[in-house]
Amino acid sequence: MHTLKRYTNPAGEGVHFDIENFSGGTDLYGTDIPRADVPMRIGFEGVDPLGGKSAHIVPYTRPDGQHGFDPPGASLDKAIARCLDGCTESGADPCGCSTTQVFDVGYFVLNLVGQYFQSGAQLLSADACLSTNDCSFIAPLPAPRDPATLE
Repeated sequence: MHTLKRYTNPAGEGVHFDIENFSGGTDLYGTDIPRADVPMRIGFEGVDPLGGKSAHIVPYTRPDGQHGFDPPGASLDKAIARCLDGCTESGADPCGCSTTQVFDVGYFVLNLVGQYFQSGAQLLSADACLSTNDCSFIAPLPAPRDPATLE
């Protein structure tokens, strides 16, 4: 679809249109791509005939489209790498790249589906905390275990 150039970024390159706008423009592509003012979110409202929720979601993964999505943390890794590439200072973390925040589509989809299953198909949320992996319902990571004790 992007090759048709129905929608373009500021450089004139063809891009896909973000119909869901889950990120609110806080993903890797910011304001460079067109996004729906009113997201589709088909199935987020109401209840299906079996008493749960059934939805069709289309997370924005890349401007040129992608079937599937990157693994959790990949968007954040790309944002940190972009920050480091643009950093001209030296030192431990002079540009603050380690504190980079970005909508991570992998975490978002993983946590959305996890919360959906955890709720027995009753809850669909587009909360931004799903993309940063810090929602209150997400259990903290366990302490690292000593590899010598693992079997």
